[in-house]
Amino acid sequence: MADAKTRVIKTSLRSIGWKQQYLENLENLVRTTHFLTTHTYQLSRWILLHELERGHDFNPCELIGQAFFY
Repeated sequence: MADAKTRVIKTSLRSIGWKQQYLENLENLVRTTHFLTTHTYQLSRWILLHELERGHDFNPCELIGQAFFY
């Protein structure tokens, strides 16, 4: 995945020229993806903070690396 290239463009869905018949499905996909991503990171944060509070030889640096995000 190191060779993969990603381009991010911030714009409205309507301005990118999608056919009207597909816009609702695309908007639902974007909304669902955003929801899942946000909640996944919130859960990860909760787990890490919970483990840090327990204080048992927990080193988050050992767990969080590039593989954690892919």
